[in-house]
Amino acid sequence: MIDIVTLKKEIEENSFDKERLICVCKSDSAKFIARQYVHYYANRNELTIEIVDDFNIIPTYGFVNSDILYVYKTDKLINIPTCIDRLWVICGSIEKHVKEAINEDIVEFPKLEDWQIKDYIVSISHLSDKQAEELIKQYKDLVKLDIEINKLKIFSDNKFNELSDQLFFDNDSNIFDLVNSLVKRDMSAVSIFLEKGVEIEPFGFMTLLIKNIRQVIDIQLAKNPTAESTGMSGKQFWAVSKYSCNHYSREELLYIYDILTSLDARIKSGEVDTKNVIDYIISKFMELMR
Repeated sequence: MIDIVTLKKEIEENSFDKERLICVCKSDSAKFIARQYVHYYANRNELTIEIVDDFNIIPTYGFVNSDILYVYKTDKLINIPTCIDRLWVICGSIEKHVKEAINEDIVEFPKLEDWQIKDYIVSISHLSDKQAEELIKQYKDLVKLDIEINKLKIFSDNKFNELSDQLFFDNDSNIFDLVNSLVKRDMSAVSIFLEKGVEIEPFGFMTLLIKNIRQVIDIQLAKNPTAESTGMSGKQFWAVSKYSCNHYSREELLYIYDILTSLDARIKSGEVDTKNVIDYIISKFMELMR
């Protein structure tokens, strides 16, 4: 197994020479670190990151594109990657037989403690410890937090107070309104929302929409679902069943869910700019509503 300290040193010195790296990340913060390593390594070596969902589509020797770093993400790695050409895997766990077979390519990323996140924020953004703690409380998602930190990073001095209105803008109510309109296939409500020209934060919107569509799928497409089988409370199960289900067909739900989860993965990997994400998602729903 690769030691994380050794890996960090080799990545920083650009001496890392393995074609395959299996990143075991048991927490969201560990996945965040792994993604940072992916982007740093790709940038240093002028590589294009390509997210794949199947090892078999990666070229083997003789057909290798030397400018691509392939990244495969999964909750649990259950098969040994047969390809070894510039592949990084980010996973939560590994099957025992896979771990034994490729142990020399595995590195475990640790969970970040709050004090480490705070130190990171303070070191790059000129914020005080107290200001950094405020941001950590506001943004539980490290990807979102990092985006806000980078807004502050571009200034040579502390701009926390000047930008606080943007950093702590609470638009949850707008997010809930839009998500409910989309889930309930309410074209009129979506149109009214668009007419208002309200801006909403894309990460919170994506997270809530994916969760809602997943709940609808768990109830509507299951045989004899219950609150217990879906992991919902009794009240939540009743509300989703009564108000959110049966607005879309099985095929439409699976189509929507595939679009959302694929897009979410590409956003978090840095492949997609969030600038036009909201409009893109709304357009996909509107196509089905017509």
